[in-house]
Amino acid sequence: MKWEYLQQFYSEPRHEWVLVRPCLWQDKFEHFIFKCDRVHSKQMNIDIGISNLADQYYAQCWTIIEESSLQWQVNKHHSNSCHDNINDDNNGEIWVKVRSTPRKLLKAMFYSSDNLVENTINIMTYFIGKVEYLDSKAIETFTITNPNQIMDQRGLQQVLFLLQKRRPYQQEHEVRLIMQVDSEFCSKYQSNKIGRKIDNWYDLIDEIVLDPWVTQKQESTVKSYLSLLAQQQNRTPIYCWKSHLNDHPQYLVPTLDI
Repeated sequence: MKWEYLQQFYSEPRHEWVLVRPCLWQDKFEHFIFKCDRVHSKQMNIDIGISNLADQYYAQCWTIIEESSLQWQVNKHHSNSCHDNINDDNNGEIWVKVRSTPRKLLKAMFYSSDNLVENTINIMTYFIGKVEYLDSKAIETFTITNPNQIMDQRGLQQVLFLLQKRRPYQQEHEVRLIMQVDSEFCSKYQSNKIGRKIDNWYDLIDEIVLDPWVTQKQESTVKSYLSLLAQQQNRTPIYCWKSHLNDHPQYLVPTLDI
């Protein structure tokens, strides 16, 4: 994310953390069973409508990768690859990634104190899990052989369909934070994006990593901001460091006896 976006989390009280519905996800092949209008129950010999089932889920994407050139470049759209270690643009955009834990993410979601729809009591369930990367045939087989999971009232089995992607995306090593809402919420809230208001961002984020192309001046600016923030919070500064992706090698070239 952009550094200026992260700054808003700390400067604006109860800033919102955004989750999105599956219809906005990049890979249109995933969660395709949720695009069905209905499923047929052999036991009851009836068709059961599921056309709005996918609307009950919102998700946010994380990763377990510590360093990834591809992800930095995709986000920053950096093209001057021959000069990655030379950047004199102190006014350029600063991109960052943040580190947290599953426990802290779930706790922040669970204790978010705002009511999503006015005059209602919304029932929300939260899940977190690693995405499994499969070929198209394996995803199709799983869907066909496990149709009853789509009717699971707890939502746990349905979430499994949201934790599968095709192998071309496996470089993402994705972890998904998923929120399930109730049908009453869906009937009153039509947006494909939703924000959850977090009470204390300082407790959520453990570490901030700056993109490999930030200048020394930009790095100092960010660290000074975090130091001042720590004083205001009477806390230890959040650990911040620049990505080592473009650091020069630290070893010496061996001498050859020829």
